Amino acid sequence: MSAARRAAAAALALAAAGALLGRRRAAGPRVGPDADTDPPWEPRALTALSWWVPPPPRRPATRALACAWAAPLSALGMVLAAVSATVPRRQAGALVAAPARGAFGLAFTRRGFRAVTLGHVIIARQPPDARLLAHELVHVRQGERLGPLMVLLYPGLMPVYGYARHPLERAARRGARGASSPSHAASSPPA
Repeated sequence: MSAARRAAAAALALAAAGALLGRRRAAGPRVGPDADTDPPWEPRALTALSWWVPPPPRRPATRALACAWAAPLSALGMVLAAVSATVPRRQAGALVAAPARGAFGLAFTRRGFRAVTLGHVIIARQPPDARLLAHELVHVRQGERLGPLMVLLYPGLMPVYGYARHPLERAARRGARGASSPSHAASSPPA
């Protein structure tokens, strides 16, 4: 079995395990101050995922590989940026399309989202402030590592966690705090 197939199987297994475990968890608030708290019922792998804030690739070769691996997500992001009637501009190593207009911008407003990231494309309702940009750049780095598997993993965990408690969202919030304040850096999960 190739490495890509093993990774895809692992992502599906994580999503399936999360879906099964989600049926047993107690209902909790979807949004609130405890949204970044790791649930006690959560498998260790998913708790580790909630602390995963990958750094940007350092070498040109690894940057090129990361861009190639995230290319399918970035292509989808470019399509959605076009639907949002916004021309993306380069900012902090990503393409930022803001403000999102049209049907996609309306969907953003109705759902309460400030931004969405697909590969290297960030689509935002308004030009992102520093904290939102730092949050979305964590998703860019996650997309560089997970590539097309992110399309399986992120929605696969949504029914279990919702948005606020989603492991990748918790990691992005921790990464954004770490970018804005070194004392809150997301280094590793508690022992």
